[in-house]
Amino acid sequence: MELVVAIAAKAAEYTVAPIGRQLGYMIFLKSNTDNLKTKVQLVVETRERVQHRIDAARMNGEEIEFDVQNWLSQVDDFF
Repeated sequence: MELVVAIAAKAAEYTVAPIGRQLGYMIFLKSNTDNLKTKVQLVVETRERVQHRIDAARMNGEEIEFDVQNWLSQVDDFF
């Protein structure tokens, strides 16, 4: 009998948690989507700000660091 209970408990563990996680995704879909939109807008605004600073630095003859160029390239590839 203990074996049956142990098997049932393990089966419940493997089914209830994933189902609960999926239900959580559905319940919080709107807030997760709004959060993502906010984060994307923040990246877009930051990209614009960085681009303006790059333009100003180039006009002053300054060298743009590789990591800044790389970040800008990654953002451009993402969008």
